[in-house]
Amino acid sequence: SLCDWSSDVCSSDLPEGGSNAAGSLGYARAALELLNQAASQDVPIRRIFHACGSAGTTAGLALGLAAAGRADIEVHAVAVCNDRDYFDARVETILDEAVDRGFVEAGLRARAQWQIVEGFKGEGYALTTPEEMQEHAALARSHGLFVDPVYTGKAFRALRHAANNDALREGATVFLHTGGIFELFGFAEEVGAIPSGQ
Repeated sequence: SLCDWSSDVCSSDLPEGGSNAAGSLGYARAALELLNQAASQDVPIRRIFHACGSAGTTAGLALGLAAAGRADIEVHAVAVCNDRDYFDARVETILDEAVDRGFVEAGLRARAQWQIVEGFKGEGYALTTPEEMQEHAALARSHGLFVDPVYTGKAFRALRHAANNDALREGATVFLHTGGIFELFGFAEEVGAIPSGQ
């Protein structure tokens, strides 16, 4: 099981992205909350897509789903930088630290599952194209969903690719929006170049 919130966890330093053992527990708890909400509305979740930039979200989701005994739910971590080998190693490091600090048991850590999705970095970390920005604008206009070109936009492109290739057949798919809206302020020029109505 996951540890209770303790003074040891609450007083932990969190690095950028919250990507260490203590930080990952936030998303482990989020996974449990998501499962409770889905169960209350009879939503059969089968996969979760999210952006992966420092691996803490991935580690946490994998731990939370393992704690709930939900090996049937796939964690799709979309790499926004680096590659599969890098992120697999980062997740492993975070999970090992969680065991070493007594936050989770080794057996639970061993059951954590995830998959790193590559191919959606586009031009690279924090880089975008006019076409990508137009896609983001269209998504905001049609669904009220704002994604940023650094993290969530890349993850959403991976989700859309999977949907367009009929890879989301059974059960529900969750797009876990991890924020990033403030990243848009760094792209004022690109946002301003989007033709109106696009």
